[in-house]
Amino acid sequence: MSNSGCCGSSNIPGLEALTPDKYIKVYNGQFVVIEGSEIIDKVDFSNVRFSYEQYFKSRMTLLKGAVGQTVNYANLGDNVTFLLFKVSYDSRAKEEEQFITYYFEDEPSIKYCIGQAMLLTGNSECRVPRIVIDNPSTKYDVQIDMIVASVDNQPDFFAANSILNSDTTNITISNLLWDELVTHVSNQSIKVLNKTGQAQLYIQIQDIANIVRQGRILLIDDNALGRVYLDFVNNYNAVQALSSLSWLLEDPISRNLPDPLGTDDTPPVVTLTTNVIANVATIDTSVAPYNTFPISQNQIIDYVIDSADDNRDDTITVGQHDLTIKDGGVEINEITALGTYELTFDIQDIAENNTQIIITLNVI
Repeated sequence: MSNSGCCGSSNIPGLEALTPDKYIKVYNGQFVVIEGSEIIDKVDFSNVRFSYEQYFKSRMTLLKGAVGQTVNYANLGDNVTFLLFKVSYDSRAKEEEQFITYYFEDEPSIKYCIGQAMLLTGNSECRVPRIVIDNPSTKYDVQIDMIVASVDNQPDFFAANSILNSDTTNITISNLLWDELVTHVSNQSIKVLNKTGQAQLYIQIQDIANIVRQGRILLIDDNALGRVYLDFVNNYNAVQALSSLSWLLEDPISRNLPDPLGTDDTPPVVTLTTNVIANVATIDTSVAPYNTFPISQNQIIDYVIDSADDNRDDTITVGQHDLTIKDGGVEINEITALGTYELTFDIQDIAENNTQIIITLNVI
């Protein structure tokens, strides 16, 4: 007799779509793997012990779009051997939106992801470095509950185990202000000062191959020293330092740090072409080179922007990343038909001072 009679599950419409919930949770000191109502596997943590001499519990809110937020280890300094995160997301966030990113302070070029939780542990000889976290979401804040602990009372493990010299592959200097980068020898070298005005590091100008900013950290690829990480007290000081260094490297013969102009808080000056009158421009498609669709972003930039100049960075090249085109509120990459469009230019200098210009473009 067949097993697929009237009461067989294969005859119940839609039953094949009912799949059991699958998840992992903590239960009775174990990480258990759940499928439906069954525990199908587990790892017992009830006998694991994490020794500590001092600890603290904290809660922080990571604002939407937050970048470069250093996790505060409070009085533990660089002494952490236990770090536990429980991450809570807004109920409206979709599954694919529920993550934050982090990097270790001494490796800012490598980013990792955190979903609902993270546990990092070490011991007296292998500590957990400071971590810096970002919230990629532009919609929702994130809440983090944490327990941080240390196995002893040593406050400066990483400082005691770091040697800043020319043989070091990676050099890290933290807690910097922008004006603590100063000229040592004109047209030859700069030095990084500590809070008492003493030099911590010397960098030869000719050895600087590249400078990249990640949050509040400047990564300098130095042909002699290797990679140098300059960690500033906040993003503002990092962008000011990058602006000053860029200004110096443009003309090291006649320029010295700190920049005598002080901080760069002045946005670029943008000059429009004569095609723009009262922030309205018109493109006549009967006239070359605009007589063929599509009309590209570069063509639009050339049509409406004459120049962009900055008191620190000199001439700024306006590119496609500076322009947003909207057709009835919908963002587009190029113009393919007659109509009225909204152009928004957001033009930044190196110090992230922004000039925004909105232009109505008629294509006839």
